[in-house]
Amino acid sequence: LDAARRAIIAQLSHDGYAHASVSPRFTTDDSNAQIALTFEITRGSQPPAQTNPVPEEVVTPVAPPPAPKPPSAPASAAPSATPPAAPTPPASVTPPAKPPQTPAPPATPSAPTPAAPASQARQAGQKLDLSEQQREITLGANVGYSSVDRAIALLSARYANGLGPGHDLAAQIAGGKTYRAARISESDRWFTPGGVSRSTSLWYQSDQPFRYLNGSNFRISGLGVTERFDIPLTAADSVFIAPGVEHDWLGTDSLTPQAYLNHIARSGSVLNVATLRAGWTHDMRNSALLPTRGYITQADAELGVGNASYIKAYASGRYYHPLWGDTVLSLSGLGGFGQGLSSEGYPLEKYFYAGGVGSVRGYAGNSLGPRDLTTGFPIGGRRLLVGSVEATTPLTPIKPDIPGRLVWLVFVDGGNVWSNGLGGTGSGPIRFSYGTGLGWQMPFGTFRLSFALPFTRHTGDEYQRFQFDFSAGF
Repeated sequence: LDAARRAIIAQLSHDGYAHASVSPRFTTDDSNAQIALTFEITRGSQPPAQTNPVPEEVVTPVAPPPAPKPPSAPASAAPSATPPAAPTPPASVTPPAKPPQTPAPPATPSAPTPAAPASQARQAGQKLDLSEQQREITLGANVGYSSVDRAIALLSARYANGLGPGHDLAAQIAGGKTYRAARISESDRWFTPGGVSRSTSLWYQSDQPFRYLNGSNFRISGLGVTERFDIPLTAADSVFIAPGVEHDWLGTDSLTPQAYLNHIARSGSVLNVATLRAGWTHDMRNSALLPTRGYITQADAELGVGNASYIKAYASGRYYHPLWGDTVLSLSGLGGFGQGLSSEGYPLEKYFYAGGVGSVRGYAGNSLGPRDLTTGFPIGGRRLLVGSVEATTPLTPIKPDIPGRLVWLVFVDGGNVWSNGLGGTGSGPIRFSYGTGLGWQMPFGTFRLSFALPFTRHTGDEYQRFQFDFSAGF
């Protein structure tokens, strides 16, 4: 929006209106989940003819200028705005055939019309020259603490338009007790006129899934390059395609589950694969930050071909429904599937785990599923199913100028992992827990505190009644 506003100002300046101003006006239609946008344009006085305009190369219209019209004919309106009451230069970046030589009264916007479909909005946006976009560097940091990872931190930097209009550079580094990650990426926000974006990332990550359970230093690490294309289909639907290559390796120690050591002896501790990921998102929530109604569904599949070939896929969904007042009921589910396609079997680096915050609360993180016969460690699996029923009630008023709220929640969680293909004990039935907690939701951070108990107790299960995590950014 800001880029479009500055592009219109630049075009008007090019046409001789050096003091023009452009102000967006919004009207929301909550029942239809639409926002109508009108640009209110004040041209200001045109300077004398001898004043040099902005050089031609600053703003180059994409579309050719229209044929000249008689002076009495009203100017055309921009594709995304309604016609003004008085004749004024168009809000499009296409210059008029002959700018008027006398000041005109400010444009008076008519009643906003419903928002155009996303595809039309993108097509209209392509007529705006974005060469006026400024380069800027944004630095960010998130710090937090959780019952699993203890102290955690995330540092990020972004160089917007660093390689030209719409071409950004970004870097991130994160770390906690069990997790390390770093990523450097370059992206093109307007890779195609249809709205497709592209990004190239070099990434590294390392995870110790059992360290906080039994002190094991077993580690899963990976390094790779990914090329990702995000393709918007409608206002609610989008897909992505991401080819890449990756190199993964396993770091073992004396506490590594024997089932893992047996697998490594057969298939090796290194995974070199070419990957292809594809995903789809359908988002019908009324708010991405604090939804109260609607639903979102996602699906993701990954194919790996190399010294071990496999397929890994998952599907998830979450539904929101208002109960009474500001109380909201949410239902969520996540299912995962993995299968080896070669004699090496399904790689350990791609196993699913369950238990803990964000999965089945009340159980220690990653503690559910089959267990190693020698060490008793959980060893994950190739099938995953978790779900939750949760009701939240705000404890602080919801105000437009305060984009956050403290909520009280009650929940029932359930889930497990199965089919490890490595031996060990059976997974047993789905584990269920119930509990209550507090949450603080805001754009720059989250806080979650839960107290949960299992419905039934099974031999070998590891419980963690109090679980919490907190993060804040600046």
